[in-house]
Amino acid sequence: MIYILSDLPPVDSVEILRLSDDDNESPCGRVSGELAREIAQLWRQLPYDQQKRCHTPPYALRFFRGGVEVLYSSICWECNNIWITEAGVHKYAEFDARSKGAKRLLQLIESAAGTP
Repeated sequence: MIYILSDLPPVDSVEILRLSDDDNESPCGRVSGELAREIAQLWRQLPYDQQKRCHTPPYALRFFRGGVEVLYSSICWECNNIWITEAGVHKYAEFDARSKGAKRLLQLIESAAGTP
């Protein structure tokens, strides 16, 4: 099922997770307030592009509202794809990882995760 990125509901915090080759993930940062809103807004504005088939760099995001997870995603800037779980339903989205907004989103995630 295709997910429309602009359908992300309002959120007040975002958890950033680092993915590993063995399908594990580890939390590496959580942001709230203005930074969470900027990440959510950039997410909603990611332009469409067709996906490839890898997962690099290895990050996932959990979007929250009032402490409740509203969306889980793992993102690949090389593949142009995003795997999404929303309300128990698995979906996907495609985006242009070369776009200005996608590059800024990755920059914010790497900064919050403590990755250069």
